Amino acid sequence: MFDHWDYLRAALQNNYAFREMSVVQETPLLVQTERGIKKIRFWDDERLLSEHLNWRRKLISDSFFLDRMYATVYGATSIRFDRYMITCHDAPLDQAPIAGKETQWAGLVALLLKKSRGNLPPVAASQVSAQAAYFFSESERVGMVSDTIGQLVRTCYPSVQSRAEIADRLRNQHRSGSKAFILPEDFSFQSTRLLLETLFFELGQSRPVSGYRQLAQFILLAALEQGEEAVQKLLEALAPQFSLERETQDLLLAEWYEPGEWFRLFAAANAPIAAPEEHDLFKKVWDAKTRLIRHVQSVWNMAEMA
Repeated sequence: MFDHWDYLRAALQNNYAFREMSVVQETPLLVQTERGIKKIRFWDDERLLSEHLNWRRKLISDSFFLDRMYATVYGATSIRFDRYMITCHDAPLDQAPIAGKETQWAGLVALLLKKSRGNLPPVAASQVSAQAAYFFSESERVGMVSDTIGQLVRTCYPSVQSRAEIADRLRNQHRSGSKAFILPEDFSFQSTRLLLETLFFELGQSRPVSGYRQLAQFILLAALEQGEEAVQKLLEALAPQFSLERETQDLLLAEWYEPGEWFRLFAAANAPIAAPEEHDLFKKVWDAKTRLIRHVQSVWNMAEMA
């Protein structure tokens, strides 16, 4: 792409009236302009681009910024360059912490849950418990390794199976119904930034998928990295949004009940090279999920499931 940088720069300057431009980063392409840093996206699927334009229009809010497509001087939302369509977006750099911004984060999550909705292909029945049973039975058949990790895999299996069954049940009772909560496949809450002390989120440029896994991972990582006090305040701020939304509650909880950390531990136990750090990581993630589940059930007035 940068073999044609002079042509690309000319196209961007002509269409967006930038007087100054220099490359800050090549992948993704960030350029410094007199109006701040801009992200340049390249689209080779015009239908997906059109879907994202409409998606962003649905999510426009007075309370948040999002990576809307800059309009060109001709009023277009994209320009053609070679075989690509190109869009231009703001790209603030300041990280957005949860602590002190819990109410804003809760508002952003509520906005996405309400307005980021769409149709997804039918999903097969969740079979996490069957997968866990198969993995464990195979390990028994061939002989589970006897080191510390292998022993932990074996000891935890009853609890793992219990959690897997709950995850399956929660998911399978919501396999059909209203439009799904969707996010782009490349969406990351961790890419959210601060712009003028307001949350700025990126909708990315990939196809839509169910958004519950990304939301659950965001809350889990926040608990692990930013402290559970901030996450508890976030969940409490979210509580009014979820008071009547059982599907959201169930599908979010299913992500935490799914014992993905046990499957990773299982892989480590059977790997040719030992990975002792997996032992501590498993316990850290398992315990964090346990606390999140209990806290969510408490603040959202849900019945105990396990």
